[in-house]
Amino acid sequence: MHGHSVGEYVAACIAGVFSLEDGLKLIAARAKLMDSVPREGSMAAVFAPESQVAAALKPHAASVGIAAVNGQTGCAMPVDREVRRGPLVGNNGGAITV
Repeated sequence: MHGHSVGEYVAACIAGVFSLEDGLKLIAARAKLMDSVPREGSMAAVFAPESQVAAALKPHAASVGIAAVNGQTGCAMPVDREVRRGPLVGNNGGAITV
């Protein structure tokens, strides 16, 4: 059983990890936390293997990282909405497009 985002809570509830009532309390608490963070950020899908994305991000490690690995050739990473999307060039000269 697995899910994504709120679906993770649904999957856990169906699997018996917690009751429906407890799951709803967790989702409500999650929503309050998400509403309290700044809205300048966004997520970007990167269609490249994790190793390639990690290498390209290494020079930028203080400000960005991989948020999720969505399979063999897909990652997600946080980005500032104001940042122009384009290629990130890694130490080895390889580029990935964000």
